[in-house]
Amino acid sequence: MTIFTSKSSIPNSVPGADLVSVQLIPTETLDDLFNYYRENMDDHIHQILTDTDTFGSIRRRSTILASAICTVAAFSSGSKYYENFLKAFKLEVSGKLFSDSYTFDDVRALCLGTLWLRDVSNSLNGLDA
Repeated sequence: MTIFTSKSSIPNSVPGADLVSVQLIPTETLDDLFNYYRENMDDHIHQILTDTDTFGSIRRRSTILASAICTVAAFSSGSKYYENFLKAFKLEVSGKLFSDSYTFDDVRALCLGTLWLRDVSNSLNGLDA
C-alpha cells in the first residue's frame, strides 16, 4: 500500500478518487479516525452517525462525508495525516463543486468542514449546495 506523506505527493486530480481508492492513508488509520470521531465528537454536536454506521457504510453513502469525518478527526486528534486529509477533502469538494447532485450527506460533510476546518471554512460557506 502506498502511503503519501507530503502534500506534494497526493495526486492532483483522479476522477472519482477518494481517500481509499488512491490509498492515501492506511485503512487501519481510517478506521481509527472514524472511531475517534464517533467516540469523541459525534454525540456532542452533530449526531451524524447511527449506531450501525461504519467507515465503509458512510463511504458508500458519501465519500465526501467519509473524508470530512476523517479530516475533522485527524485535526482534532493531532494526526500526522491531517494535511493529507485536508488536501484530499479539498480535492473531493472541488470535484463536486459544479455538480447538481448533492446528497444530504454531502451537505453534512460541507457543514462539518465549515465548522471545524478553518483553512476551508470561508470557501465552504460560499458554496450553494
